[in-house]
Amino acid sequence: MRSGGGSGNNCRNKTSSISRNSWLVRQQLDIGRGDEKICYLADLTDRFNIIRKIGSGTFGSVFLALRLNDQKKVALKKLAKDKTKIEDFCIEFRYGRLFSRHPGVLETFSTAYVTNAWFVLVHEYAPMSDLLRLVPPRVGLPEVAVKSVMRQLVGAVQYVHEAGVVHRDLKLENILVFQNVTRVKLGDFGVARKVGTKVCKVCEGTTYTPPEICFLTRHSHYKVLKSADVWSAGVLVFCLMTGSFPWQQADINRDPLFQSFARWQSKKSATVPEHWKRFSPSLQKLFHRFLDPRPEKRPEVSSLSRYLNSRW
Repeated sequence: MRSGGGSGNNCRNKTSSISRNSWLVRQQLDIGRGDEKICYLADLTDRFNIIRKIGSGTFGSVFLALRLNDQKKVALKKLAKDKTKIEDFCIEFRYGRLFSRHPGVLETFSTAYVTNAWFVLVHEYAPMSDLLRLVPPRVGLPEVAVKSVMRQLVGAVQYVHEAGVVHRDLKLENILVFQNVTRVKLGDFGVARKVGTKVCKVCEGTTYTPPEICFLTRHSHYKVLKSADVWSAGVLVFCLMTGSFPWQQADINRDPLFQSFARWQSKKSATVPEHWKRFSPSLQKLFHRFLDPRPEKRPEVSSLSRYLNSRW
């Protein structure tokens, strides 16, 4: 990878596109389909007409753009180089490309870019944004729509798990919408890692983070397991059905909502927490299995399909 200078664009294949890399980075290039390229651009406007910003986060932003060679609408994800490790960029690019073979995964196109300030991924554009923006707050989606979303999501996550990889960031924002909720796709493989990889806890966690990770102190290390995605999938069902989050964080010492759920879950209390009373026995059983605080007791994510024909 060139980091500046020269004239025109420099586009190289996966074995030579990064010159200032480590052994780890070279290993990440073994992920993917084999057709990936990383190109240096002096200016993104050489290839794209950038229309507007459509999203932003800690490490970068997403823009709607027109690809100049074919006038196709695409989403450009720009990651700040001063906040993004090159190996993390490579992992996200390769996993995004690899898993977008599945119809339930957002397509990552085969060429990524680097400028003086940014790493840039090119994704298909989701015209209806993401589920966070579409789920009515404190109302949720109709049951039939929730089941449609989860049927598609389970297929995508199962595909990722069968490859020995954990997504690690299942949440409403990372489920992109194409046709109302009849067609959704899973995106953002920025923190995806192979099962068994040791990673460092760098933040306090979110609503979707399982308790065994919330319990850890910052900078602790833990192994990546598929059960974390299973927990997040259970939280997603609650969010879609209610338009609310079940708790702020799955920490029994800090969050009263999670504390009451955990008492009911562990059968220390026979009282069903207020926000969980609305659900059918079948869906409550799903929650008991997917939101089990013991990660080893959680089922495969594919088992959610067994509940799709029951009333929720």
